Amino acid sequence: MVAWSWDLLTDAEAALADRVAVFPGGVSPEAAEAVCAGGPVQAADVPDLLAALTDKSLLQQLPGVEPRYRMLETLREYGTERLAATGEVAAVKRAHALHFLAVAEEADPHLRGPEQLEWYAKLTAERDNLVAAMRFVVDTGDADTATRLGAALAWFWTARSEHVAAATLLPAAGDLPGEASPDARAVCLVVGAVSAAAVAANFDGLVDRLNRARALNPGSWAEHPMLVLLEPLAAMLAGNEQEAFELLERAPEPTDPWTRATRWLLGAMLHENEGHFEEHRGYLKRALEGYREVGDRWGLASALAATGNVQLADGDVDGSVEAYAEAHRLMAEITANEDASYTRTRLATAYARGGDLPRARAELAAAKAEAERSGSPIGLASVDLGLADLARDSGDRAEARRLAEDALAVVDSVAGGPPQLLVVVQAFLATLDAEDGDPDGGRARLRAAVSLPMADRDMPVMGAAALASAYVELNAGRYEQSARLFGAAFALRGTEDRGSTQVDQLRKQLAAALGDDGLERLYQDGATLPREQAMDLLRGSADAG
Repeated sequence: MVAWSWDLLTDAEAALADRVAVFPGGVSPEAAEAVCAGGPVQAADVPDLLAALTDKSLLQQLPGVEPRYRMLETLREYGTERLAATGEVAAVKRAHALHFLAVAEEADPHLRGPEQLEWYAKLTAERDNLVAAMRFVVDTGDADTATRLGAALAWFWTARSEHVAAATLLPAAGDLPGEASPDARAVCLVVGAVSAAAVAANFDGLVDRLNRARALNPGSWAEHPMLVLLEPLAAMLAGNEQEAFELLERAPEPTDPWTRATRWLLGAMLHENEGHFEEHRGYLKRALEGYREVGDRWGLASALAATGNVQLADGDVDGSVEAYAEAHRLMAEITANEDASYTRTRLATAYARGGDLPRARAELAAAKAEAERSGSPIGLASVDLGLADLARDSGDRAEARRLAEDALAVVDSVAGGPPQLLVVVQAFLATLDAEDGDPDGGRARLRAAVSLPMADRDMPVMGAAALASAYVELNAGRYEQSARLFGAAFALRGTEDRGSTQVDQLRKQLAAALGDDGLERLYQDGATLPREQAMDLLRGSADAG
């Protein structure tokens, strides 16, 4: 039946149908001209030939403003077999790869500027073709094309959190023997390693990967926007925060405005992880200014979401709502992953803090729909935790526990799931254990949480764990220990979460038990601890019982 369909075609139609079969992600007339013209297929005739193949049911026209076509998988398989029989398949696939290399290299610089929506849409439409092109050049050992294509796609995959594709294909390209641009190979090696580490939540081999990439160009790396920042980022992810700070400070001021803004954002992340809250605030302000200047939605959304966190901790509910709402709008324009649903979940938290519970529930419902559409289990877990928080505040501890246990099961089921989210969920459940008269159960949860690999490098998360530990000890009647842990939470995070119901309850109950002066003295005992001693206090409390 399939062969019969081909028998009815003209020579030009049959040749075009064979060649279009190498496009797994659909084909535009422009791509068909670039890849398929030659022999009986004249470039000028391609639009009419595509229409003819559509009329004869070998292609389907896809909905949209711009014409685009796709071929059913069974027809693609037959067309590829015909190409193989004539010895053309490798040449057509190479032409396909070179075309999409040109597309990706043209798009890459535009992904970080005001016209980025058009280019994100273009690459998203061609996603399957780009992956197929990358696999072909990797499988055929074309180091130059593979590393160039990988470097051009590295930021697209990073911004859209497509870490699995990056973790698989970028290291494979970077490891190919043969001549290749040192900068392109370095991007593939390091971004691939960072993505692989993110997927596996294991950063042990990252420094070796970085050193190998650095050896490709022992002088100053060219001003590739990602290369300039990869060294401090890799050091931060590997847990070498001091080295990351030194690398940021030592590096010359980038001439590229997007790279400058991203340098400020990376510095803000470092200061937040270290519990340097005021420095974090200052770096974020510079990052916001820089991203607004260049018009990058991803960077602006990331900086706004972090700013919303700062404002919420300051008790500025209106400011945090404004920041989260803008962050969500911008992130949703370029991606549909857990980054978008996360900002919406945080927006719901801000509405709840302001007392607008119906709006908070509506935002969580919308965040859940976004997470389901994007297939993000982490996004769904974050929504469940947000709903659990609302349930507890409304007095329904049983529903709060059910939702939090659901969130925990989801995060546990995801290979390489973020340990930080595990800590936050366990900390939430530990407070419920304490309220239900099981402080030992709460301590056991916190003991497991603070010992998770990588988690203890995130000071805001450890601050949340210390706050939960203070709540557990309060409910166990260990008021002095609770007050010290309350202060240690400040020492770890660098600020107190003003406006938090849990913080308000903790302060009032401890003041009632210890007196205002007693609470303040013990709070300061914890708040003035160096970071490691604050962590020792947290670990020791989790081990008690």
